[in-house]
Amino acid sequence: MKILIINGKPRTGKSTFCDTIRQRKGLIYSYSTIDEVKKLAKQLGWDGKKDEKGRKFLSDLKDAMTEYNDLPHQYILNEIQKHCEKYKDTPEIINNLIFLVQSREPDDIERWQAENNAKAILVRREGFLDDHVWSNHADDDVYNCAYDYVIDNTDSLEEWKETSVWFIEQIKREKWESHI
Repeated sequence: MKILIINGKPRTGKSTFCDTIRQRKGLIYSYSTIDEVKKLAKQLGWDGKKDEKGRKFLSDLKDAMTEYNDLPHQYILNEIQKHCEKYKDTPEIINNLIFLVQSREPDDIERWQAENNAKAILVRREGFLDDHVWSNHADDDVYNCAYDYVIDNTDSLEEWKETSVWFIEQIKREKWESHI
């Protein structure tokens, strides 16, 4: 099993990366540390827009949820454990599972690396909002972390999808494992 933490500034291609890999390759699951936060945010009146105000609301709400009960992290950890439990009698499947976790905060990324031997990937898209100052620390602090891999998205959409698939094939060949 491998856990890959995916990060990058907004609109660099992270979701396309994760969606493409998940759709084209088996035994790959994709989560975001903001998934459960978005569900609660909608119940609290968030309109679903990722404008500056919405991004700050989500970031602040995630911080509060993390401090209160660590739900954003624990939810993903529980999902990973469920998949591992499902395949517990087939080690050849467990050994090939890949979990993609989108996370922005350096503390979260470093926690996944330290506690679970996850590897962190930074997706960059040169000149695309690199210097923009966002309304929240999650978007502003993207580069304040040590990444295991850096991928530059300089391609067209179709080429980026092919790069994503190529990259995950390289990861599958690497001799490291995550744990929960």
